[in-house]
Amino acid sequence: MQINKCMGCMEDLTQATCPVCGFDPKTYDKPENALELGVILDGRYLLGAALSVQKGGISYIALDLRLEKTVELFELIPQGCARREGSQVIPTGDGVEFATLEESFRSGIRKAARLEAVPGCAHVTGLFQDNGTSYCVMERLPGDTLRTQVERTGPLPWDQVRLLFVQLAQNMQAFHQAGLVHCGITPDVVRLTREGAQIVPDLFSLRMPGEEGNLHHHGLCGRMHPEADAAPGRPHGLEPGRVPVFACGQCHVPGSPGGIGSPGYQPGQSDDPA
Repeated sequence: MQINKCMGCMEDLTQATCPVCGFDPKTYDKPENALELGVILDGRYLLGAALSVQKGGISYIALDLRLEKTVELFELIPQGCARREGSQVIPTGDGVEFATLEESFRSGIRKAARLEAVPGCAHVTGLFQDNGTSYCVMERLPGDTLRTQVERTGPLPWDQVRLLFVQLAQNMQAFHQAGLVHCGITPDVVRLTREGAQIVPDLFSLRMPGEEGNLHHHGLCGRMHPEADAAPGRPHGLEPGRVPVFACGQCHVPGSPGGIGSPGYQPGQSDDPA
């Protein structure tokens, strides 16, 4: 089967370097442990370039060959308890730790599937096993993460940060109304799209209200700073059904010259949530 698609954006390709996104497979710097370009998973998904590498695994752009639709795949290959041999993911040690993480990962996917009608986030569309591990299929949200944007352009203006903060607060309210708490709001899960700030759910950080997570000791949950866990008398610093404003603040302060703690910040200057 001849497939002429760019491995960077999955648009139709007529030349070596993609005219849409500029991707060139000859200069692609494949991350360690990432799968090769063009692999087909589950007999259905054409794998493109790796988008990000996290402690829990690797995310890729991919093409659903049945629906002819661009998606995002997350492959479970947790650092410290699994390794790559060829295309296979091999658990280290007795495999118990990997099995525990895989079940938690699959549980997170099933929870994320409840967000199907929730605006402001990438929706989970599938779950499958291949290469000895589990994969999550998500809607592909075009745009950069907040971290990538700040690293490329520098600090964002306060007006833009304020808008992002309000959008994230509204998105988190929708999560709570769906009966879920997201314990890992960081610049890595915030995607900047044409529709505004949206969330790509961290599958290791979704909780039911009052549910105590078990992945903090693996370092797989996405929170940026231990202060977010410091509230006494509450598991991991969370009250049932709530996410600390601290989490949203940690997304924005590093990226804004007008953020909290900077000379431009004036507490109490308005009643606006931001």
